[in-house]
Amino acid sequence: MVIFISGVYCATHTWPFLCVLCFQQVDTKDQIFPLYVMQVFGDIPCVPGLFVAGVFSGALSTVSSGLNALAGVTELDVVEGYFEVRVSQRMSLWATKGFSVMYGVIGYGFIYVVKYLPGILEAAIGLGGMIGGPILGGFTLGMFFPWANSIVRIIYSTSLQYCLYY
Repeated sequence: MVIFISGVYCATHTWPFLCVLCFQQVDTKDQIFPLYVMQVFGDIPCVPGLFVAGVFSGALSTVSSGLNALAGVTELDVVEGYFEVRVSQRMSLWATKGFSVMYGVIGYGFIYVVKYLPGILEAAIGLGGMIGGPILGGFTLGMFFPWANSIVRIIYSTSLQYCLYY
């Protein structure tokens, strides 16, 4: 929400920022808001640094909560649920920490793949749409048609795989 409000303010407060790509002041769309911060608040000490700190703290917070959620779900649903392995609370804690490290290393490995992609923002939005649309369809199917049986769900999951493939 803060990013949206900042973007609207950036777009309406000073009209020259709407065409910074035309004037070739920046190379990509991702550089527009940092350029705005530097041009408006660059003379004030510490403000550009606070901007960078805010961006990094928001990103680290999101990544941390995502890794911990993935690790907790993996330990609880896969280890204890699917494989039916009963472990002590201490062992469960160590397994969750291990899964968190594993997912962190996997995510760190994806950095080397992502840096060679041309438009990561467009890819993220497209992937979110490809995954979010069918998931919304599945939830809507379950809410409005509770009598949908396993055959319908298999057809739905096949369509989800088709959407992800193409």
